[in-house]
Amino acid sequence: MSPHFLDILQLPEHCILQKRLTKAFFLKHFTLSVAEKKLLNEGIEHMEWLASIKAASIPAYVTDTHSYEEVQVFAVELRTTSTSERLDQVGEKVVAMVQKYVPYPLLLFVQDSENYLVNASIKRINLNDASKRTIEASLRTPVLSLLYADANAKGFFNALAFAQLDKTDLRTLYGSYMQAIVQCRAAALTGTFGKRTRARSTSDLEALQRIDALEAEIHALKAKVKKGQALREQVDLNMAIQEKRAVVENLKQKLAG
Repeated sequence: MSPHFLDILQLPEHCILQKRLTKAFFLKHFTLSVAEKKLLNEGIEHMEWLASIKAASIPAYVTDTHSYEEVQVFAVELRTTSTSERLDQVGEKVVAMVQKYVPYPLLLFVQDSENYLVNASIKRINLNDASKRTIEASLRTPVLSLLYADANAKGFFNALAFAQLDKTDLRTLYGSYMQAIVQCRAAALTGTFGKRTRARSTSDLEALQRIDALEAEIHALKAKVKKGQALREQVDLNMAIQEKRAVVENLKQKLAG
């Protein structure tokens, strides 16, 4: 497992754990589906509990619906993947599985031999079982390189550094990680990493979500065009695609502003 992630986070020494997480732990303590067991056994090479940030140093934040008593940091190494697209696909499944079963606020790194991504998820206390959580929102970065860091990646690293986090309480600290992920995603579209206020990060997230939705709609329209529709319908579809692309470009400009 690469020590690169702890170098990025720059956490206090008392937070560092670097404990191995075994597959047996997940199999013993959680009721995994058949697909999740296959992913755990065939897709994952190694798991590590890198760090734990506790309320002893930063105040907890607990309500009837949300609990930030500890923030955990995990790293998962996948078995060899051949492309960034493959890491993107498998990483998405790993994120969903790990965040589903770990009840704490969790900063999750997923890597292969050359690339990685970072995820954070907001979790609500399950009303029927207080020991379980319901994921309200999940954010992750694009696939990033372990081999080199461009200016945007360096900006992302700086935003993740412990000294830069809002340490009012553990909720705001975790929110700082989420804001950094939002800006990492925005930088992938705009070419520039800019540290934002919480309000601006919320606005940027809304723009990113709208872009994702439009890109999905464009993909669906392009698939219809390829099916060989009547000429008039193809013209209408292409016009709709161009209109949606224009909205995407406007949103990108908003992100860059």
